Amino acid sequence: MILILGKSGQVARRLQEAFGDQAVAWGRAELDLATCARAELRARVDELRPSLIVNAAAYTAVDRAESEIDACTRLNSVIPGWIGEAAQALGVPVIHYSTDYVYAGEGVEPQSEASPLRPAGVYARTKLEGERALLASGARALILRVAWVYDAEGANFLRTMLRLGRERAELRVVSDQVGSPTAARRIAEWTLRLATWWRSEKTQSLILNLAPQGFTSWHGFAEHIFKLAKDQNRSLKVERVEAIATSEYPTPARRPLNSRMDCRQADQLVGAYVGERPHWSADLKREMEVLRWETLG
Repeated sequence: MILILGKSGQVARRLQEAFGDQAVAWGRAELDLATCARAELRARVDELRPSLIVNAAAYTAVDRAESEIDACTRLNSVIPGWIGEAAQALGVPVIHYSTDYVYAGEGVEPQSEASPLRPAGVYARTKLEGERALLASGARALILRVAWVYDAEGANFLRTMLRLGRERAELRVVSDQVGSPTAARRIAEWTLRLATWWRSEKTQSLILNLAPQGFTSWHGFAEHIFKLAKDQNRSLKVERVEAIATSEYPTPARRPLNSRMDCRQADQLVGAYVGERPHWSADLKREMEVLRWETLG
């Protein structure tokens, strides 16, 4: 049995669909990671005795993290280490998700796993600390650094743009932050393919960038969302999307300008297991086709 942590998150929801009855998912009702004791987590994992732990639990409210430091630190920095300890004691591997925010986020070249790590802000710092805590636990961990995650459900950029696009004629969207929009569904599919390999593989822990092909800005992402919506004959009020600089849209947390990720190492090491890395726009089209418009509010 595979244990998925973070049951209600957008990636975890897609993981549950992908793994089906191969997995059990825990959320707050099953084990509240925000309050549980270290020994409690260890005991619960010992009782289940999973063959693999997939940690999709995280504090992801990037701006709120600047004021909710303790909560963010616990979920992102501390809990991964505890999960690693429990996994190491059982001799089972872990798959854990990290973020592009751990990189310096400068320049225009795609960042590889060996690029400088210079996280800015509480969220970014705690995600890097979580990577290190997991690795220090002794568990055999596969850490997947992903970026710009969205889904047809939940709260994310795709759904926010569609909601605003139905309400406003003009929008202003940042154009100097560049990355690869990544569908939660695609992350789950990649994880499913990697899980069998990682459970049987005997290599040491590994960190991999994993993202679709191609790059765009948030502005470019928004414009493509609206294009696809119009192709579907959806009713939108938005007529103009103004491109603005990050400096014109100040937020409590600093975002990386360069979230381009170099995924050549993943292609070389696990490409046969991951399979295709389609262009980000192909996955966006797929999500738009299954999105339930009546849930946008």
